Amino acid sequence: SRLVEADVMVDGKEDEARPLLSVDGILDESEEEFQIKVEGLESGEHSLTIRAKDEAGNIGSDSLRFTLP
Repeated sequence: SRLVEADVMVDGKEDEARPLLSVDGILDESEEEFQIKVEGLESGEHSLTIRAKDEAGNIGSDSLRFTLP
């Protein structure tokens, strides 16, 4: 199913989740490419979580952890 929604959260802050647009500007495929710019983070460990919803209503997410010096 094609994607209809996607958002990104930093450090699990769901109230600060930002909607994502695909690189081509349209969510119209089952796989999309995104560019994410994260600024203003302090040194230390952080997480980035991306959630996506397809037209069938399925929701998936994945997270990664990274450390800033």
